[in-house]
Amino acid sequence: WHGAFGHKIYYQVATDIEGFYRPFNLTMRYYDEHWTGEGTSNTQPRASWSAKGNNTRPSTRFLEDGSFLRLKNLQVGYTLPERLYSRMGMRDARIFFIAHNLLTFTKYPGLDPEMTTSNNSQAEGDAAAGIDWGTYPLAVSFNVGVQISF
Repeated sequence: WHGAFGHKIYYQVATDIEGFYRPFNLTMRYYDEHWTGEGTSNTQPRASWSAKGNNTRPSTRFLEDGSFLRLKNLQVGYTLPERLYSRMGMRDARIFFIAHNLLTFTKYPGLDPEMTTSNNSQAEGDAAAGIDWGTYPLAVSFNVGVQISF
């Protein structure tokens, strides 16, 4: 298991998605929580193309809890009984299954709370730490194999 708790991530992707300067790809969170008048929610600004800054200015509303717990590696193996392979000149035979990044538990709305800034033209180095620019998430991968010793 691998995880991190109690830190914030600046969800830069949300400035595009929830900035309301494009009439598409709005999140349900923005749609449900935007301000529509007196007595309504104020967790998201009013939806308006004419709003100054188009609701994309840097703001604490784009800070998200980056806590997560991830099952990083899982390996399951079984050593076959000797009677199955001893006549073939083998000393050992084992089958195995390995999974990487199998499960992630988080409330972070982005693609991956363990985001990186590598290979990103908009942000580089330490200045970009903690900013999610929408880089591709860690891949889930599976390996199945046989290990034989002669």
